[in-house]
Amino acid sequence: MNQKMRFVAVVAFLGGCVAPTSDEVARVNSPSGKLDAIVHESSGGATTSFKYDVFVVERGAKAKPADVITTLYGTTRNDDAYGLNLRWHTDDTLYVEYFKTKSIVTKPKSSIIGGITVQVLLRDGVVDASAPRGGMEYNLQQRK
Repeated sequence: MNQKMRFVAVVAFLGGCVAPTSDEVARVNSPSGKLDAIVHESSGGATTSFKYDVFVVERGAKAKPADVITTLYGTTRNDDAYGLNLRWHTDDTLYVEYFKTKSIVTKPKSSIIGGITVQVLLRDGVVDASAPRGGMEYNLQQRK
């Protein structure tokens, strides 16, 4: 194979690779209405599981990578549904609820957002029987 053909083959191969995606799949407003908890779902492709980044931002704000509160990988809501659920316990306490996870990539941290110190607590073993099969973004697309 000559140099030009090798280059074309490499470009064709790389063009077929799937770049990781990151989509906002959930946004839950705090009891006071001042803050939003957000979940972003990322997938690296067919051979990887889903990664979930959790953010807390002022209401209506966009989540930025530097604002990640915790990250989980391979997380499920039941035996067939990937993802996690966010539930505000109080204005300053957010529960990240899930059935199982392969790993906690970054432990949750407290943050001060909009003058409120928010504590984030992970709650495993919480089964969401109503969560549909598959990933969260896939299910959002199916509803449209």
